[in-house]
Amino acid sequence: MAIVAECKNIVAESARKKKIEIRVAIPDQPEVLADKNMVQTVIRNLISNAVKFTPQGGQVSISAKPAENNMLKVSVKDTGIGMNEKMLNSIFSIDANTKRPGTDGEKSTGLGLLLCSEFVEKQGGKIWVESEQFNGSVFSFTLPLSEQSTDTISRPKAELTAKSAGKIKNLKILIAEDDEISAILISVFLKHVSSDVVKVKTGFEAIETCRNNPDIDVVFMDIGMPEIDGLEATRQIRQFNQEVIIIAQTTFIFSGDRKNAIDAGCNDYIAKPIKPDELVSLIEKYFKK
Repeated sequence: MAIVAECKNIVAESARKKKIEIRVAIPDQPEVLADKNMVQTVIRNLISNAVKFTPQGGQVSISAKPAENNMLKVSVKDTGIGMNEKMLNSIFSIDANTKRPGTDGEKSTGLGLLLCSEFVEKQGGKIWVESEQFNGSVFSFTLPLSEQSTDTISRPKAELTAKSAGKIKNLKILIAEDDEISAILISVFLKHVSSDVVKVKTGFEAIETCRNNPDIDVVFMDIGMPEIDGLEATRQIRQFNQEVIIIAQTTFIFSGDRKNAIDAGCNDYIAKPIKPDELVSLIEKYFKK
């Protein structure tokens, strides 16, 4: 799969620094019924995690083969530190605390696997993991195989259908988010209503981008950004722009979070990992004609 090669190239430098060998064993060019961007995000995240949690001199293997029920099984295997039973049983749970540093101290939010699970299930597949502490891990997921031969991966039903998207103008969206996977999630689910998406990683960048782009329609504002957090960034944006829709987003859900976000000037609030139905409902709430 060309997607695997692209993802391998993205993590090649991190693997080189840790002297980790990445092997790919995909004998042909399987074609699946799935969104290319989502599949790429899942594979990239799994390979990145495998490198992150594998010690110096280890090995990461990517393979794919047909599975029952006309599915393709993709696996990412590593010789890393593995997981204990408690982590293994809750790795894809929204309530799980899976945040831990990599073997060389690499940063980890613990959020990527939740998004991988969301993406795979959205495509009609499933994802699971086999692991033992200190004995590596194997993450596997399935996708439905295409019944017809095509040159590219086919797209499934979109969250915002063409009919629904036609009732919403072409939005200019700012995603203020320091986690790349979360930013990709938003942009993928909203691509049918926006061809103009700007991404920034700090509150300061969010303020300056809004100041320089008064035509931005909606801002997805991560609360926990570095330098200036999302609430303070929202307060400063409201000093010169009262019209833009600002939607707060955060991994943590506390009783006062929504009130704090609204008091800071946000129009609404969404919790991570972001669910597509909730995201679509918010967009339709403010922009559906």
